[in-house]
Amino acid sequence: MLKTKKNTGITLIALIITIVVLLILAGVTISAITGNESAMEKATEAREKDKQGTEFEAIKLAVVNSVASDLTGLVNVDNLKKGLNGIVENECISRMDKDNSPWIVTGKTGMKYKINQNGEVTSAEPVASVEFVSTTDEIAVSKSKKLSIIARGASGNITEANEVTFTSSDEDIATVEEDGSIKIVNDESNIGETVTITVIADGINGSNECTIAVIELILPKIGDFVNYSAGLWSEDEITDLQMAELYSSTNTTGALPDSSTPYMFGGFKAGDSKDNSITPYSTDTNTYASGWRILSFNNDGTINEIIHAGTPEAYYNPNSTNSAYKSQYILGGGINSNGASAWAYTNVSMRDWSMYVNSNYYGTSAKSVTYEQMLSFTGLNSSTSNTIRNIHTYYWFPKASTNKILWCGSPDGNLTDCLINCMGIRPVVTLEDGIKVEGTGSKHDTYETRWTLTK
Repeated sequence: MLKTKKNTGITLIALIITIVVLLILAGVTISAITGNESAMEKATEAREKDKQGTEFEAIKLAVVNSVASDLTGLVNVDNLKKGLNGIVENECISRMDKDNSPWIVTGKTGMKYKINQNGEVTSAEPVASVEFVSTTDEIAVSKSKKLSIIARGASGNITEANEVTFTSSDEDIATVEEDGSIKIVNDESNIGETVTITVIADGINGSNECTIAVIELILPKIGDFVNYSAGLWSEDEITDLQMAELYSSTNTTGALPDSSTPYMFGGFKAGDSKDNSITPYSTDTNTYASGWRILSFNNDGTINEIIHAGTPEAYYNPNSTNSAYKSQYILGGGINSNGASAWAYTNVSMRDWSMYVNSNYYGTSAKSVTYEQMLSFTGLNSSTSNTIRNIHTYYWFPKASTNKILWCGSPDGNLTDCLINCMGIRPVVTLEDGIKVEGTGSKHDTYETRWTLTK
């Protein structure tokens, strides 16, 4: 009789099922240990709370002992300092004084504790860092824009505070909102004024209250530099000027105009920057000739016009009969009120100054600076240090003094009629309505104060 052998081993299917079950159980276990609410994290959190609880009790005991040692029933600061030694940060202890209570101390766990002079101790949540900039650094400020106080101590460490408050020395110039936003009062009378913003921190590094920054903000003023750029001269722009017979067709090097090219412009070529300056005639160089400066404000304190800091191009007036009338028309489109022969304006085109307009910087229109604009600053024939007028070179105004001679600005700032033929041109750009500035408004030399145009 045949006997059958009974298989008592584990089948392949049973083995696979067993492995799957074990993997599932392992996953559940690992998740319980390392998940968002894992046992490991809970255990760590419990240990931290236990440390904080122990620390809190130790601080309260030190306070109780310091009160008991003083007959007044108040905290004895010297004894409290000894009792807190090793429990809280040493920097906090060194700043404690009987006259600056309540005291805020930081324990070794990072928690902060507030100690009143009567012995009451309360814990506080860890506070966020408050950054500030020392008064020697540049301060970023803009109209109606939140002021970023970014300051670090000498060690480079970010300091901490429970509360930061801002106060303005003159709220008619600038106010400070609860969130630290600084709002400049848009008023023409405030142009160039200075306002001091004091930043006070409560509980910074364990002290009661201290001033962490005194910021002197200087509002923008006429003459301050802005970040405007008119771009580079293009081949098309040069061609347009040549078609209008205002730029010599043989001028390929950017040469200055001369007696062979009267009533024409020069000193620049395609690829040159319109922001840079040339120095026709005068040998007195102007270090600060490149760039653009504030020329005028609107009544609400926003920027109205900007002017080239130097002379980016030159123009030739031949000083011949009626040449001044012709040049006045070319430069500014004006017909002389004294009357001139009709031929004075024949075969001549008024200069298109829109080549200096860059809408990316809020420019809308452009012209050559006028005699009246420069006269409004310091008056006629008065040598001046006003650097809007005194740019160390000659430049034309679109205004005839006689039928031959135009008015001009001289290197020393005087306004006079000029017999010189070739002189510089200073473009003025009008900006969109509502243009403000932001940027470096701290105490610096005028030439170094550069503002960024913004809406």
